[in-house]
Amino acid sequence: KPMRRACLLLSLFVLSHAGAEEDAYITGEKLLETCKAPPASFTESMCFFYLSSVTENWHGRSRLGDADAAPNFCVPANVTGSELRDAAVSYLEAHPGVLRLPASEQVISAFRLAFPCD
Repeated sequence: KPMRRACLLLSLFVLSHAGAEEDAYITGEKLLETCKAPPASFTESMCFFYLSSVTENWHGRSRLGDADAAPNFCVPANVTGSELRDAAVSYLEAHPGVLRLPASEQVISAFRLAFPCD
């Protein structure tokens, strides 16, 4: 049930941000705004779901042998949602030139810096 709820919430988040063709993806700017929402808010939850989804998707593709999804970052099993958020927010704030680009690409870049593979 928690996974179904997470998928539903993520779907609602994506749909709420994809109105026009130029908004077909979530930008770094929108993700930054979402991840800086007040603690324990619905919007902050959407940040956690988005970051978790990007991470799971990337690692799932890697495990299935997708050469384009080599494990370029290694999130420790005990990392918290807050640590994922902090890594993404820090990266986005330090790289304002990428805010209009797809958020998923920026999350991967942020996690490569914050969680390098040994």
